Parts: sequence; structure tokens; C-alpha cells
Amino acid sequence: VHRLAHQLHPAKLEQLGLAATVRGFCKELAAAHEMAISFESHDVPRSLPDDVALCLYRITQEALQNTIKHSGATGVKVELTANDHELHLAITDDGHGFDPEAIDARGSLGIVSMRERARMVRGRITVQSRPGEGTRIEVRVPIPPQGSDPR
Repeated sequence: VHRLAHQLHPAKLEQLGLAATVRGFCKELAAAHEMAISFESHDVPRSLPDDVALCLYRITQEALQNTIKHSGATGVKVELTANDHELHLAITDDGHGFDPEAIDARGSLGIVSMRERARMVRGRITVQSRPGEGTRIEVRVPIPPQGSDPR
């Protein structure tokens, strides 16, 4: 039960915040798969609504795992930034890319789940990729004013 609870909402998100948790995940994945994964963050609040932090963390996990499985990439850049109104996550790889329309037509579970996660926190996601040119996934999620319900 503890492992399942950890998988649903890692305690690191609450203890360290989103930026530090994503940084740690990138380091672990890079070491485990011998892939260059860089991480940059700017102005990301340590305290965010739980659903927003979890959404961006899970999208990062899914995107990086898809990169490792399917892209043939040797390098990935993960950027997490914030301003007063929104968080921006960008994941860019140097892999062989794909046709996003073909993936959409197939209903790829990874892309579908990332879109659904973003939608649940009023975010939006774009996937830019072309065969031979790598992939860029961008997510923008509004930061709700303190004390408001994000839904």
C-alpha cells in the first residue's frame, strides 16, 4: 500500500517541490540509461497545488520514458519555468522524431494520457515533431491564485 501511495503521489513532491523532484528524476534516469538529460528551472515556486505538481511530474516521467523507449535520442533537455500566472514545461530531444498526426490517429496511450493530465489542471500541451528532427513537448498550466480551487 505504501509503494502504491508513493507511486500515486511521491512524497518528494511535497518535501522538495516540483523542480527538485524533476531534477532528481532526470539525474536518476540519465544514470540508469546512460543518456544526457539536462534540466533547467527558473522561478518555479516550491509550493504548488498538489494536482498541478503531480500533473507536471507525471508528464515529465511519461515523456522521458517515451523518449528512452522510442526516440533513439542521445540527449534530452528538460526546462521548467514559471511566471506569475503559469508554469511552462518543455522537453526536447534529439531523437529521430515521428509524425504527431499518425500518433494521434493511432491513439497512442502515452500522448493521450499526457493530454488528459494537462486538461485536468486546465493546461494545454503541444507536441512538435517530424521524422528525422527530434521532438519537443510543451505544457503550459495556469497557476491558480492562492486559496482558489484550480478546477
